[in-house]
Amino acid sequence: MTWNPGSPSKRLTRPLRKSAWSSTSRTRITPAPARRTAPNSAATRRHLEKAVAARTAELKVAEHHTRLILDSTADGIYGYDRNGFFDFVNPAACRLLGYTPAELIGRPVHDTIHHSLPDGSPYPVRGCSLHSELAGGTPFRSEHEVFWRANGQPLHVAIAGQPRHHEGGLSGAVVSFTDIRERLETEAALERALAAADAANQAKSMFLANMSHEIRTPMSAILGFANLLREQATDPGQTDLLDKIDMAGEHLLAIINDILDLSKIESGSFELEETDFQPATVLDQVRSLIADTAAAKGLAVELDPGGVPRPLRGDPTRLRQALLNLAINAVKFSHHGRVVLRSRLIASSPHDVVVRFEVQDTGVGISPQVLDRLFKPFEQGDPSIARKYGGPGLGLAIVKTLAIELYMTVAYRSDEHGTIFQIASQAA
Repeated sequence: MTWNPGSPSKRLTRPLRKSAWSSTSRTRITPAPARRTAPNSAATRRHLEKAVAARTAELKVAEHHTRLILDSTADGIYGYDRNGFFDFVNPAACRLLGYTPAELIGRPVHDTIHHSLPDGSPYPVRGCSLHSELAGGTPFRSEHEVFWRANGQPLHVAIAGQPRHHEGGLSGAVVSFTDIRERLETEAALERALAAADAANQAKSMFLANMSHEIRTPMSAILGFANLLREQATDPGQTDLLDKIDMAGEHLLAIINDILDLSKIESGSFELEETDFQPATVLDQVRSLIADTAAAKGLAVELDPGGVPRPLRGDPTRLRQALLNLAINAVKFSHHGRVVLRSRLIASSPHDVVVRFEVQDTGVGISPQVLDRLFKPFEQGDPSIARKYGGPGLGLAIVKTLAIELYMTVAYRSDEHGTIFQIASQAA
């Protein structure tokens, strides 16, 4: 057989790795790629349909729950679109406003329920804070607004509004509101009760002031005549009786003065003074007023001014009155020892100072159980104290009332060795 290189049937080939080269064209031959299996379009469609059905069921459940919440709440809830028109209302909103859902959906919110001020004058939408803030994407809250019912009656409500967004843009708002009529009625009743109580208290204070004045005037005359009789009396028995009249009259006059002072303070019929004074001078004045009574009981009265560096500005008369009431109590309840009148500089700045005044005694002390009654008018810490020492129980009540008027604080500490009352005052 003769070899013909041009004959296709006589080509000489030799195997190579994973490819072959022809003896004539030397062209590389690559194996065809494996054929891919086409996806099962029917199975994929069924899977997607199941996922959509499951998600739809979830959305229906969520919508049902949301509808239950909207239908069951006692608060009115409504929503509106970006143009300010109702797009949903819950049953409570319809009940409170007196409309049906069909009468509200699609109507402008402001012109329907928020068109007028509480006095009935027009309320333009451009001046409405609820509309403008929600339209700007800002949540809105108000404790008192007025909506208008279908019958033209006002509905006083508290409001909370929240803007709605969709795909990055403002799409409207949701507003909830609560009927606050009962709250307003309760507040009004409370204000009336407070006003009536204040009026009664003012009337009581005025009555006490007038009665105290009417009693004090003849009592001063009685004491004056008793002193005149004492000067003329020569019989020791008569002198003793006149001394008892004088003692009883002074005691009664002190009670009347306390009642008058308290009634004046409570009725606001006194004015505070603004003047410069030295704390040491006030303490010395208090000492001089209790000196005789303390000496009669064998008590020493000591002053401890404590070096307050400069005059204070305030009302020295009221401060002296408060300290005097504390000092009188200190003498009354002490049988031996001393009474100390003290002042201390607590804090200082270029503009003001804080000074603490103290009245310390070596008396019977105060039980912690009576603290809640200690500063009440006509109260004694212990009934046995009233029987033994007497007095109407007004001294500490006057101190506390004066402290409130003078913006001072009152504190005390007490044990079996005695009591220290403190009055802290801030002054220029």
